[in-house]
Amino acid sequence: DRCACGKFENCSRESSRGQLLRWVGTRHRCDDALPLCTKPCGRTQEGCSHGCTKPCHEGACGACERMVQRDCRCRRSKKEVLCSEGKPVICGQICKTKKTCGNHRCDEICCEGFEDRHHEAHICLQVCGKVLNCDTHTCEEFCHLGPCPPCRVV
Repeated sequence: DRCACGKFENCSRESSRGQLLRWVGTRHRCDDALPLCTKPCGRTQEGCSHGCTKPCHEGACGACERMVQRDCRCRRSKKEVLCSEGKPVICGQICKTKKTCGNHRCDEICCEGFEDRHHEAHICLQVCGKVLNCDTHTCEEFCHLGPCPPCRVV
């Protein structure tokens, strides 16, 4: 016999046998419950390298309960979260990085392209809207650097 976590490997020894009998009683069949030693499990968690902190148990360890420091999406702040929490950390700071057009700034909260003007999040998709050389119509191109194309309305 041994306990579920494997810490007591030779449970037939007199010193550990008494403890194991107190925890679960005598096992008579192979399908009787394994003794649990109450020490931390310590098995490596799935998806991370942390050891399980739950007391000795049978079956899967479940989600990792360790707290870890994670960078937010824009890398400007850190937050303490559960290791098993998979969703990205968002800090709440507005990006304000200039977009590719050079005219507009990003207003996304915790932008992953912070301080990288050429990041895909900063491609400006706003309509230019400047008055064309005809002084009647406005530019309908995406926001751009340099002069607007000539008026196409005939």
